[in-house]
Amino acid sequence: MNFSASGNVGKPSKATISEVEPGSIAEELGIRPGSRLLEINGRIPQDVIDYRLADAEEQVSLLIESADGEVLAVEIEKDPDERTGLTFESDLFDGVRRCNNRCPFCFVDQMPPHRRDTLYVRDDDYRLSFLHGNFITLSNLRDEDIDRILRLRLSPLHISVHATDETVRNRILGVKKGRAILSLLRRLAENEIEMNTQVVISPGINDGEALDQTISDLSSLFPQVATLSMVPVGLTKHRQELRLVDAVSPDLAGRLIDKVDVCRTDFHKRLGAHFAFSADEMYVIARRPVPPTEYYEDFAQLENGVGLIRIFEDDLSDLAERHAADSESSCADDNLREITLVTGTAAAPWIARLGELLSEWRSISVNIVCVRNQLFGETVTVAGLLCGEDILNELRDREVGDIVFVPGVSVDRDNRFLDDMTVLDLSRHLQTPVNASARWPSELIAQLLPPHERPAE
Repeated sequence: MNFSASGNVGKPSKATISEVEPGSIAEELGIRPGSRLLEINGRIPQDVIDYRLADAEEQVSLLIESADGEVLAVEIEKDPDERTGLTFESDLFDGVRRCNNRCPFCFVDQMPPHRRDTLYVRDDDYRLSFLHGNFITLSNLRDEDIDRILRLRLSPLHISVHATDETVRNRILGVKKGRAILSLLRRLAENEIEMNTQVVISPGINDGEALDQTISDLSSLFPQVATLSMVPVGLTKHRQELRLVDAVSPDLAGRLIDKVDVCRTDFHKRLGAHFAFSADEMYVIARRPVPPTEYYEDFAQLENGVGLIRIFEDDLSDLAERHAADSESSCADDNLREITLVTGTAAAPWIARLGELLSEWRSISVNIVCVRNQLFGETVTVAGLLCGEDILNELRDREVGDIVFVPGVSVDRDNRFLDDMTVLDLSRHLQTPVNASARWPSELIAQLLPPHERPAE
């Protein structure tokens, strides 16, 4: 590899390096966190996709600007499978694409005031859809964006369709005239871009005949449109100046589940796949048990809340079978005698079952604390939207035992709740250890073992 110093060029770049992998080529070259990637293979990268594609080549040229402004030009020859070893503060070097719609159920517009700035960013970026599974509307795509998606085969994409009838869709998106969604989906499908789609059900708007048309149109694009999920609209108490939207009632949720089930039977015969799914929250609203594991096929929309409860139940059942085979097992960590499990109201029945199993199997006293969402309103029941302040207020005057487990889905990768409180902040306020690393029952069980017996992360 060759490198040379090029002086100060002062060229702006948002490709700021946050980590350098130990033992990597980048570390060997002396590249440090805080530096910026100006160019790779002679081009200014617009996002981490450009970086990864270029980094997969045998010859890689880098133009790096250090934190003090010195520019380093590097020529690297390597095996295509070897990575340079850079991680960036953001995956998008040219900024996130903002949403230009005004959906009445947009969660960003239903946020309370005075929270961190990033919570008020209405993103609608195809790159975040490809990289992280974010659902996008495709309404802000430029021609060059579409060309790039097709050229780089950025797939799968995750798309909020809501309705294929343009009048209905424009009404939901809050625009006078939007992009013709069906023709765009057809173009993506013709170029073998895989898509997972969703319809956020807004009662009286995109259910009924509009939903029938949407299901028919999207299923006609199978297998490129691989899945379709029905998700109930989510409404918080912060809806000032937003259009009126009704919540999905238990009766409507039941009827929608039945509609999807009828379609699934037909799709399985014609397509060889069930294609359509009802989100877990539909079953919670309808007060129905979630379907068996087979319903979800490959769990393609797990992060969209389609199958989470089923995986939790299956994991819990596996633990119960292990308990039956090892009923004499006691608490593996002598330092743990009493714990508290925190949950939102929607998941409370399943967490209660987990608590019963832990009490029997590990001889631990388990407190189940169901936290009502005061930040967003009690109609928001999912654990992923619990905030630290609500949890603290619920636990402040309670005996919480040796450790508090909060839902792992309620914090981000920095262990921060939506209201900016961190897990460490919560622990300090409670003067008790707080754990947010467990998502499934088996992961929580592992946290109850002595540290030297816990599986490696």
